[in-house]
Amino acid sequence: MSRYSRLLWATLPFTMLALGISPSARAQTAGAAADDVASSPTDAQSDSDEDIVVTGSYARSLAAATETKRQAAYGVDSINSTDIGKFPTQNVAEALQLVTGVAITRPRGEGLYVSVRGLGPQFQSTMLNGRSVAINDLIENGGAAGRQFRFEMLPAEFVSQINVVKTPTADMTEGALGGNIDVKTFHPLDVGNKTTLNLRGTYTTMTDKVKPNATALTSFKSGDGTFGLLAGAQYWAKSVRNDRWYNTGWTLDRFISVLGTGYYTPTRTRPTIETEERKRVSGLISTQWRPSPELETTLDVLGTRLDVAYDEFGLDIYPDDTSVAGHRPTLVPGSAKLDGNTVVAATINDVRFMASREYSLNRHDLLSVGLKQSWKPEGWDVSANINWSYAHSFHPSYAEGTVRSRAMFFAPLTYDASGGYKVIPTFTTPVDPTNAANYVLYPFNIAPKNSKDWDWYARLDVGHEMDGFLSKIAAGGEYHWRKRDYWRRDFTVNPGQVPLTSFAPNGFEQIPFDDFLGDVLGMRRAAGSCRSPASSTTSCSPTRWPTRR
Repeated sequence: MSRYSRLLWATLPFTMLALGISPSARAQTAGAAADDVASSPTDAQSDSDEDIVVTGSYARSLAAATETKRQAAYGVDSINSTDIGKFPTQNVAEALQLVTGVAITRPRGEGLYVSVRGLGPQFQSTMLNGRSVAINDLIENGGAAGRQFRFEMLPAEFVSQINVVKTPTADMTEGALGGNIDVKTFHPLDVGNKTTLNLRGTYTTMTDKVKPNATALTSFKSGDGTFGLLAGAQYWAKSVRNDRWYNTGWTLDRFISVLGTGYYTPTRTRPTIETEERKRVSGLISTQWRPSPELETTLDVLGTRLDVAYDEFGLDIYPDDTSVAGHRPTLVPGSAKLDGNTVVAATINDVRFMASREYSLNRHDLLSVGLKQSWKPEGWDVSANINWSYAHSFHPSYAEGTVRSRAMFFAPLTYDASGGYKVIPTFTTPVDPTNAANYVLYPFNIAPKNSKDWDWYARLDVGHEMDGFLSKIAAGGEYHWRKRDYWRRDFTVNPGQVPLTSFAPNGFEQIPFDDFLGDVLGMRRAAGSCRSPASSTTSCSPTRWPTRR
């Protein structure tokens, strides 16, 4: 399927939606014109008696959020869904960045973690329907970074409102130095009888793939309004690719014998391609029973499974590395080109080149079950809350744990970074990096990880409204138990500097991409093969480079 065909299929749901709502769009336009006419001093009345009602606008979300902030007795910012399954953004974390004082972290372009008032994700308290929730770890690179919540575990289509409380009061869960983030899902007695089906395709240009996304939500409310049941399911997928070329810095006085003192030369440089295949399956059940206006029982169940298949291809170039015995980079006299006190171009002998591959299948499971009982007789407000949640982040198999494999060779390097920061530098070497026979093994490892988080939460609140000097008196108690079990094992293989072809004859493969940084301005070469046909010199700023499993 061509790229244009994929684009057509990706945009087809939006095209059908536009065709379906075109009559209402015309009605809204006509309504706006009618309002203009009605506001004119010369025309006090409209010629038509028809009422035009505009629904589903983003203004409704803003109005609801403003009303929440106005009515709250503490500092809170809010984001609201205009209707069931119609949250303002497709990602809960990215919706939160609309709130003043909130920033998000975007690993590989997707909103994931939230910071409030300049404090990092680990300093926030995240709740689901007013109850604490278990935490999934970032196990891709071994991090167990505390209680930062992965907001990609919550489908935005299930969310009705998010409150960010920056000034917590005594009756709120303690421990949030930044803010309390309360994510509220839909409830059937609020929604009524309604069903929503959302279909879309997500197309990413770097991967040239269309991934389907489907959400179904249905709500039932009994005729007498005492019982309601809501259920939802979602399948979400996305394919991500990042091309990166970065340099870790410059070092001073590395080649004093040739340059003298006071000159900077480059350190580690790394062209990299990262890919992710993400797939999330989520389910939501909410039931309410309200036999009288004073008594209400609510049960919420949410489950999510997220699979992230991560794959990274890299070629590290170390022009100043002396860590390997028997090798020491030396700068060729007369080859240096200076820009002030920086060596922007030179030839360096005995440089280490290291091809690398890192891949893992990371699975994240989240299950939350919460029950709330409220009783509001005249002048009183009594509520009891209990919740159990469990988060599990792990690699489904050792073979797909975090596997880091590397192979290296040593060769002369000629680099040229004289084009400035807007031009990617060129790195060339006479040794062919696509030939497996040139590589020797470097220590590599497999690191399976398994993180489990349990959270038990119980709370009782009692309040009484008063007419005197005190308007209300309230008391409450909370029990919170959390346990985390983080398990990791590292298996490292160090066979010594054994030729790759003798240790693993089939362990070498070419990178499966031929368009590395192909759309980036400033590339001083045409996209094509790594091997130069004109000579034995090989370019190391190509669209292809080798790696190994």
